[in-house]
Amino acid sequence: MACTAIVKRTSHRYGACGSTMLAAFVAALSLPIATPSLAAEPTKVSIDASFTWTVRDLSTMAIADGREAYVSESFLVLTQKVSPKEPSVFPNLGGRCMSYGAGDPMTSAYQLSGWCELKDIDGNSLFEKFEESSAGNGAPGIGKGMITGGTGKFVGVTGQHDLEDHYYASPTDGVFQGIGSKKGVWQLPAP
Repeated sequence: MACTAIVKRTSHRYGACGSTMLAAFVAALSLPIATPSLAAEPTKVSIDASFTWTVRDLSTMAIADGREAYVSESFLVLTQKVSPKEPSVFPNLGGRCMSYGAGDPMTSAYQLSGWCELKDIDGNSLFEKFEESSAGNGAPGIGKGMITGGTGKFVGVTGQHDLEDHYYASPTDGVFQGIGSKKGVWQLPAP
């Protein structure tokens, strides 16, 4: 309403409102415009890491057909393979995992799901969710993992990887040891 009154009282072609709107339009043109091509992209990092693991059963119970359900805790040390051309973004992580599943104690076949927290020497954490299974009788455990986030320098990290486990020994009842690998692509947040 105030602009209408001003326009009626001025002989200028645009009036006070028109010049105000023209100034606002020019100011808007000078604002930076975000386009997808100019936006920072996440950094993709190839992961090719090996790890050693120790698992201990926390609890088991018979379920049917000679199978057992279990809850277990595992500890691992993850070391990423590096080259001079591509230094490791995730070097030397220690981890703790909790998992649950079902297996056949006669054949060692199993299916399991779980979560891991992987930490570096400075206490930064990566969080992983995984699923894995094995046909047993010496076959490796094969599965998929997903990085769901992190803390500290790992905030915003995501990714997916294939994983493979090989059982080596059982130093005592309820404790199992072996090696494994994780291969895939993790993404660092855009800088």
